[in-house]
Amino acid sequence: MKYFKNTELTKLYNVSEKSIRNWIEASQKGKLKLDLYEDTDRTYIADTLLNSILIPKLVEEGRKYRNQRSHKYLIPHNDFYKTYTHSQILDICHEIEVYHEFPVKYRYFNEAGVYWDKYLDKLNKAGLGNLLTNSIQALEFNFKYLDEIASKYDFVNIVNICVGNSLAARGILEHFSTQKKLKRFIAVDISQTMLDITESRVNSWFDKKIQTEKYIRDINSEHFREALSDDTFGKDASRTLNIVLFLAGPIVNFREPENALQTIRESMGKDDLLITTLKCDTSQSRRFFDFNVESDTGLLNYHDKYLLDLLNIQDSYYDLEQFFDESKMLRVIQIRLKLDLSIQFESGNFQKTVHLKKGQALQLWRSWHHSEKAIIDRFNKSNFTLQGFTKSTDDQLILLINKIKSDTA
Repeated sequence: MKYFKNTELTKLYNVSEKSIRNWIEASQKGKLKLDLYEDTDRTYIADTLLNSILIPKLVEEGRKYRNQRSHKYLIPHNDFYKTYTHSQILDICHEIEVYHEFPVKYRYFNEAGVYWDKYLDKLNKAGLGNLLTNSIQALEFNFKYLDEIASKYDFVNIVNICVGNSLAARGILEHFSTQKKLKRFIAVDISQTMLDITESRVNSWFDKKIQTEKYIRDINSEHFREALSDDTFGKDASRTLNIVLFLAGPIVNFREPENALQTIRESMGKDDLLITTLKCDTSQSRRFFDFNVESDTGLLNYHDKYLLDLLNIQDSYYDLEQFFDESKMLRVIQIRLKLDLSIQFESGNFQKTVHLKKGQALQLWRSWHHSEKAIIDRFNKSNFTLQGFTKSTDDQLILLINKIKSDTA
């Protein structure tokens, strides 16, 4: 007869070995009807159809009577359901349960998006030496090259992905607008908040002479091909150059960066350009975890803890950890739980309780680190062809210009 080792049941049902021993003892005394398996001097819970029905019921019953000092049942704040769509709620639930992480992409909504706008302002005012200002500088270094490419076209479209507040894109918008070549500015982001902030800033910078076309897309899985329509795939393709901006390093925050690169590639035409900037792997960048607007904030800044607050996960429930994992070449911000948590999600007909154990690490943020060769290889494996490479003056940032690989000339 097949049976479960106690350690296997702890992982499958998120229970303690003590609870399993109690179930076995109760079954031996006839108080429970679990099927057991005897192996010499040890007794195990059998892997049977009956047990597969009874065990989840025992788990739920046990959680109801657990000491509230060591176990908390949480119901997300009403604003959680007002902020995210049904599909996004399912995604958040899945990411927490399966990958033990709070998805970074959902921290740019509402007040958290406003906070991020203020943080980018702080970087911009700090002068050269950070991811934003170095991105702006490196992009300016390439204006002459872009002018040469654009000279073959009547118009230029700028497509900004994961927009932030579009401070990084301001210079290139001004550059081609001054030349009377800018045709369209297309902003693509999962957050309506960040799209609205971008639109407001562009209106202010250019006195409403540049219209912001806004598209809500999850760049990890939703392409933006239809936004470009005839400019890329129709009769006007030969007259318009599309320059796609993916600036200030968002690619390194994805769990699987290749998914985002594939989505972008499938949205681009064969002559379009993709411009990306990201930090170099240095001893300085490995130590960087400062995303505060003010220096006197608490354990986590408002942006980092936004999703935690919406899920009613209090500061006292966890310890904060931030470190560089050299084996994975990854910077991480995570929390480690000081007690067991159960989060009850409800959206439409969907109901799900996600159980998290004391001592479990839950990731809030990641940033992959790459050598220059490794990042070029990543784009190459995603079927891009390198067209240009630039470093910031302080050697802390690289800029890549790529086109998609195509079978046609």
